[in-house]
Amino acid sequence: MSLRATCEHLFGDGHRCGSPALSGDTHCYYHHRYKRTAAFGDPAYSLPPTDERHGLKTFIADILRDTTTGRIEPRLARTLLWGARMAQGVIREIEKQERQENAKP
Repeated sequence: MSLRATCEHLFGDGHRCGSPALSGDTHCYYHHRYKRTAAFGDPAYSLPPTDERHGLKTFIADILRDTTTGRIEPRLARTLLWGARMAQGVIREIEKQERQENAKP
C-alpha cells in the first residue's frame, strides 16, 4: 500500500486542502495553477481563487512588496491590484448571497 501525497495548500482558516497532489508536486491540480511560479528569475502572478479572502490579502501584500523593491514595474502592479479589487468585489457578493441564504427560514 502506497501513501499518496496530499495538497499542501492552506485555506484562510488554516486547514489544508487534502486533495491528492500532482505527481512530483506539493499541490493538487486546482491549487497548482494558483501557486506562484518563477520564470527566468522574475515572479509570475496569478490571482488566487476568488473564494479565499486570506489568499487575496497575501497576493496584494506580495504585489506591494515586489513593487517597492523594484521586482515588478508599477504599471504591472496597477493592473494586478485592479484585478485583486475586482476579486474582492466577487468575494463580497458571494458572502452577501450566503448570508441571505442562511437567513431564510
